[in-house]
Amino acid sequence: MFTRFDAIAERCGLEKIKTIGDAYMAVAGVPEPREDDVEVAAQMALAMRDEVAQVRWPSGDQMCVRIGMATGPAVAGVIGQRKFA
Repeated sequence: MFTRFDAIAERCGLEKIKTIGDAYMAVAGVPEPREDDVEVAAQMALAMRDEVAQVRWPSGDQMCVRIGMATGPAVAGVIGQRKFA
């Protein structure tokens, strides 16, 4: 599923920050600010919802997803020498 989310992030112009267990964290407007950051983040959220709706568990049950969004300024940095290990 994360591979599919990576493709959505790239298509929407978001930067994947990391995955934490079953959580997927991405950000819009990084490294360059953009005027439509809220809109593209919402587009990604809706695309993720639509992608998950197409997937079924082996039991046949539909997979579910919870999506949260936050807006506003953020402070971030790279700890260590490289962004990706």
